[in-house]
Amino acid sequence: STNVFSGKHGRSEQSITENLLKLISSQKGVVVGTTFASNIARLLTLARCARDSGRQILILGRAMHTMIATATASGILKNFPSTVSVDQALDLPRSKLFILATGSQGENRAASAQLARDGYMKILLSKGDSFLFSSKTIPGNELAVGEVINSLTKRGIKVFDDSDGSYHVSGHANRPDLEAFHKFCEPDVIIPMHGESRHLQEHYNLAKSIGFNSLVVPNGSVLEIMKKGKVNIANEIACGRQYLDGGNLIGSKDGIVKTRLQLASRGHVSVSLLFEEGKVLHNGIWVKSKGLPAIDKDLLEIETVIEDGILQALLESSNKALSDDESVESIIQRTVNRICNKSFNKKPVTTIFINRLE
Repeated sequence: STNVFSGKHGRSEQSITENLLKLISSQKGVVVGTTFASNIARLLTLARCARDSGRQILILGRAMHTMIATATASGILKNFPSTVSVDQALDLPRSKLFILATGSQGENRAASAQLARDGYMKILLSKGDSFLFSSKTIPGNELAVGEVINSLTKRGIKVFDDSDGSYHVSGHANRPDLEAFHKFCEPDVIIPMHGESRHLQEHYNLAKSIGFNSLVVPNGSVLEIMKKGKVNIANEIACGRQYLDGGNLIGSKDGIVKTRLQLASRGHVSVSLLFEEGKVLHNGIWVKSKGLPAIDKDLLEIETVIEDGILQALLESSNKALSDDESVESIIQRTVNRICNKSFNKKPVTTIFINRLE
């Protein structure tokens, strides 16, 4: 469903061959090309263009090696140009080497990111070399990809991307392609897949508009498919990211994850109060903080500032408010937030202990 909002027919892989061949042939130094390792057609296109431009091909990255080997063994990939080893590549003139590398999405440990930093498996890039992103950046990966591009450009390496559509075509069907495919297959039911909620809903709308039964199935749903296209969501299973916390698995929506993030970004303040006969003792307020930045050295320590602020706030409160723990907690929370927000623009996580002597 990813390209359901694209109104024009998708382009053929063959449509970018000429542009890729011209680009690779025109470069003087090493040329690196990165794309999705699973895009077998693109790997073949890049390799053939490199071969036709008189270059030897080096594959860098485990995922790309695995994909090429598996696709070849299964018969999907045929007549892939011969490749060279790293040692053989090091003996070639730089103008005769083309590298197919993993990491088109800026993955930190992939071959592309390492080539952009310090090199990978003895291969070092230098000024005059070229780097091609024959791919589209997936939303959310912009920062990672940008970091790789910046590292390359700082070293004088020319970077080419798909900003003008010259070096990449999508592997996902556009709206007219989806419609044509559905009409060709005439399925009993269409279940939109692979996209955000808006893509799935629009794909559902498209299917219904051309007369097909369809259903949007959120992640975690158990779908029952019956005869003649009858479908039903029979159950729901909890899904999403999980974290290994010590020896326990916790879900991404568990409160503990949110609390950890709050502690990391906002810091923590502990406040202990001692009341006697309904009144707070002047020396009965203790404050300890963790993870808060230092305030101006000419001012009192933040713990002392908070203690004084809490004492003043409590002295100004009514006896009725001081007799109720919830009211006291509210007063303290507001005071801590006000002081910390003024001091360093943060509202820390606050834990409050109230002790009453009878």
